[in-house]
Amino acid sequence: MFWTTCPPPEMAHLIGKCSPDKRTLVGIVTIDDLLEVAEAEATEDIHKIGGVSALEEPYMQMGFWQMIKRRAGWLVILFLGELLTATAMSFFEKEIARAAVLVLFSR
Repeated sequence: MFWTTCPPPEMAHLIGKCSPDKRTLVGIVTIDDLLEVAEAEATEDIHKIGGVSALEEPYMQMGFWQMIKRRAGWLVILFLGELLTATAMSFFEKEIARAAVLVLFSR
């Protein structure tokens, strides 16, 4: 049984450990309610791992500049990483070409 001041993520993780000041019983928490909260928390965690914030509205309905604002940090980091990779590959171009030729004759 949960009380009105118990946040949903806490309900999903700490069943039976809520002790709020207000003790007003509102309803019953079923397993599908807990699974829904757990799924939302897992989605939020995966977004954090990916370094992006969760989108509040559907992807195709979000404005262009709002999307850029949310994704700009990772886009810049990936672009700089690509520049470093291209620079390294151009520096070792001859060695890469030799390795590619060796692969053709290895079988």
